[in-house]
Amino acid sequence: MKNLFLILFLFAYMLNMNAQTTIRLWEGNPPTDNGLTEQEVITDERISGVSVPEIIVYLPNEEVNKKIAVIICPGGGYARLAMDHEGHQFAKWLQSQGIAGIILKYRMPNQHKEVPLEDFHQAMRYVRSKAVEWNIVDANMESKVGVAGFSAGGHLASTASTHYNSSELRPDFSILFYPVITMGQYTHEGS
Repeated sequence: MKNLFLILFLFAYMLNMNAQTTIRLWEGNPPTDNGLTEQEVITDERISGVSVPEIIVYLPNEEVNKKIAVIICPGGGYARLAMDHEGHQFAKWLQSQGIAGIILKYRMPNQHKEVPLEDFHQAMRYVRSKAVEWNIVDANMESKVGVAGFSAGGHLASTASTHYNSSELRPDFSILFYPVITMGQYTHEGS
C-alpha cells in the first residue's frame, strides 16, 4: 500500500512539474503593429512569423517554490523563436529548481524595433500583476522577476534591462546567454 501511495504521489508531482499555461499578452491589438500578416510557421521547434504574443507559464511545485520568476526570451535572429531548447527546456529546468519559468513568445520586429520590447514590458506588467496569485512574492510581498535571453533574445533581455521607464518594468536581475550585444559591424549576420 505504501508503494502504491508513493507511486501515485510521484506521478502527481511529475504531472505538476510539466504543467503549463498559455496566456495571450494583449487584449485586442498591441500598440505597435509589426505589419506581419502571414500565419505563424512552426518548423523544427522554431516559430516564425509571430504576430500574436503570448507567455507560456511553468509554475513550480509549492514544496520547492523559491518565489522567483524568470521571463525567458528565446533567440532566433529576430526572424523566428527557438522555442524548444531556448524556451520549454529551460523553463522546465527552472521549474524543477523551484523557479517560475515564463517563456515570452514575442512578436518579430519586421522593421519595427520597438515591437519585441513592447511585448516584454507587457509580459513584465502581467507577471507582476499575478505575483501573489502565482506565489512569487516573498514575506515582504515583494516579487523577484528577472529576465533571461538567448542570442537575439539575449539582446532583447539586455535591452529590457536598460530601457525601462518605471520600476515595475525593470527586471530584478538579468541572465544573458550568448547575447547579440551590438547591431553594428561585428554583429551576427543572422540577427
